[in-house]
Amino acid sequence: MKPAKGAPPRPFIARLHYSQTRDLILKLASQKFPFNYNGARVSFYPDLILDVRNQRKEYDEMRKKCRVDSSS
Repeated sequence: MKPAKGAPPRPFIARLHYSQTRDLILKLASQKFPFNYNGARVSFYPDLILDVRNQRKEYDEMRKKCRVDSSS
């Protein structure tokens, strides 16, 4: 089932057996940035452990302020 027109794309999670494969995919995706498939942009993100996600979340407000300040 496809998402409705104009709806954000659904995330796709892939579990890879070898970390070397994951590293290669992330490397190639960054070299081919922006990566498009059938006219749609596809993003690749490594899975982060919970501690790292929580640490990054602490800086969300600061990042938002920096984006607003840099755009004005």
